[in-house]
Amino acid sequence: MRRVFVALTALCSLAGCAGSEDAGWQDEPGLSSDQAALGSAYMDCYIDTPALDTYTTGNCIATGNSPSVASFRLSTPTPAAAYVWYDHPECTGAECTVPISPGQRITLSAYYISLNGTPTLGAAATAKYIR
Repeated sequence: MRRVFVALTALCSLAGCAGSEDAGWQDEPGLSSDQAALGSAYMDCYIDTPALDTYTTGNCIATGNSPSVASFRLSTPTPAAAYVWYDHPECTGAECTVPISPGQRITLSAYYISLNGTPTLGAAATAKYIR
């Protein structure tokens, strides 16, 4: 989480945000008026199992005994020009799927670039696969 905050702080300084370094990245104050007008993004996830899987916001939990995949989706209040996934550069769109094994917990976070080129505050979700 610290790595995400540091990256967002660096990104925000490039975009001209004025915020406190002590604030958490999800509620960073001091957004420019363009960024504030964009609203808030949120992230959903699910773990692919034989059950009827549906996205849930913020976190998802499943039980199982065999490896599977966790699917994450960043939902944005306005159209996005690009998506940036931390620690998963292979993910380039609004959705990212990663392998997950029983007993594993994975948290993904991402942000998006608006059509006018403004980097935005992102969102995160956690998938927990219980044995």
